[in-house]
Amino acid sequence: MAELKKKFISEFRAEAVRLIQISCRYHREIAADLGVGRSTLRNGINSQRDREMDALPAGPRSDSQPSR
Repeated sequence: MAELKKKFISEFRAEAVRLIQISCRYHREIAADLGVGRSTLRNGINSQRDREMDALPAGPRSDSQPSR
């Protein structure tokens, strides 16, 4: 039962972040519609961004200057 609840929460959070990314609405409006606090929504957005940054391949930065 606990595993099902955890899966539901993670899916809910992922969907909330997706709504923020594709919507032209204010974060506070989406948070109110979902029945969560703005800080909860912001934490989900930050967590998603951190996971995406961790998933990027490590390599040379594109803004680095070539050595001469």
